Order: sequence, then structure tokens, then C-alpha cells
Amino acid sequence: MKRLALYCVLGGLLFGLDRLQSNPPVSPAMPPSLVSGLSAEERLVRQALALGLADTDPVIQQRLRQNSRFTGGIDDGLLEEMKTADPVVRRRLAQRVRLLIESESELEEPTEEEIAAAYASAPPRSEVRVRLTQIFFAGADSDEAMARAQWTWTALLAEARSGDHVAGLGDLFVEAVDLPALSQTQLARRFGETVASAALAQPLHQWSPPVVSAYGVHLLWVDKRTGGEPLSLAEAGPALRAQLVSQKRATAVETWLASVM
Repeated sequence: MKRLALYCVLGGLLFGLDRLQSNPPVSPAMPPSLVSGLSAEERLVRQALALGLADTDPVIQQRLRQNSRFTGGIDDGLLEEMKTADPVVRRRLAQRVRLLIESESELEEPTEEEIAAAYASAPPRSEVRVRLTQIFFAGADSDEAMARAQWTWTALLAEARSGDHVAGLGDLFVEAVDLPALSQTQLARRFGETVASAALAQPLHQWSPPVVSAYGVHLLWVDKRTGGEPLSLAEAGPALRAQLVSQKRATAVETWLASVM
């Protein structure tokens, strides 16, 4: 089991879910007696094993070869155990069965009427972006960093100082003091979700209280906010189409899972 644990922590990405390759039919499903009470992922994995996908899928075979080279060889018993224990293999097996279910379901493309109905029920809005200034204090778990941030925040409020006059405050950071207009997703990639959420919620032209990230403590000044306007049906159409396709795929998988309960 110690050796198996090594396999489970190996990093790896699944590449190229090839929808065009020849696939066996996903049915007949496994007998309900064999899958009753199992999680959705476990049912998908067991179906994949029953179809022999672990022995034919090139991504899985590559993963097993990588594990074998890492450990100097795998005996047959451990190889079979890895097919159900290795997280990368399990994820790939479940994905393969999902793709088979979607393929056999012959899902229809969303109609213009369906797209219009989705738009009417919840008109999408353009992505909100904020342009901000930050003052950074190094040390995410540092009481000193938080104390410095609190003192600086109090001083900024007392002096009514804007984001244009903060040169020299705080510590050096990989990100600039003045940032261009960024969305919540972009901010989260740079600073983490906590800072991103705080920036989007922060009123204009006010200093935020100290916000802790994985890097340290931040004070945020939002200079400008753009976006958030309702999109037209033409603008929102492609995203709504993709959303409806995703929903239909999920429904097909849920229907199949219900059939093997």
C-alpha cells in the first residue's frame, strides 16, 4: 500500500479527450445489484472497467507506464489495484464513460427558442472589471503585517488620502501598485479569491479594510468599475448555447446513473 500511495500522489494531467476515437457502447449497464449505494463517480468507474476501457485507453496506459517507471515495475496484482485507486486513472475512466453516454444519447443542439427562453429567464450581464490600487504588507500569517496594515489604513482614512498618493507605503510585491481593469477571475488568478471578492465588493474611492491573501495583507482602492450591463441576445447567445449544451450533457449522465441505481 505504501507503493500504491506513491502512485496516487504522482502529478499528471489528462490530455485530449478524443471524442472521435472508436468507443464500445456504454450499455448494457452493470446489474443494479453491483452498483446500488455507490457514488456517481464509482458507478462510472466500474462501468468503464466492465467495458475494458482501462486496458485500451491510451491516456490510462501512459499513466500506468509512467507509474511503472517511477517505481521500477508493477506486478499484475498492483496493476489491477491501481486501476481503481490511482486518482488520474479514475478521473479518466469516469470521463470516458460520460463521453460515451453523451455520444449514445444523440443530444440535439439547443434551438433558438431554447436560447431565447434561457435569455429571458436570466439576462446575462457583461463581466464587471475594476481598476484598483493596492498597498501590500508581506506576511500572510504575520501579526506584524496585519498590525502595519491596520495602522496604515487608519492613517489613510484620517488623512483622506486617495489611491494616487501612496508611493512608498507598504512592501514590494510581484504585482504592481496600480493595476489595470481586471475581472474577478483575473484578480483571483493573481491574488486569490478573497482579494478578488473584496475588490469587486469595494465601494469606489474608498480604502478597504485589510484583506488577507496567501501572500500577505492588502489595502485596496477601487478607482473605476466597468461592466455589469445587460447583454443583448446576440451578444449572450454563444455563451447561453454552450451552457445549454452542458446542461443537456449533465442530464444525459444523470439519466444514465438513475437507470443503474
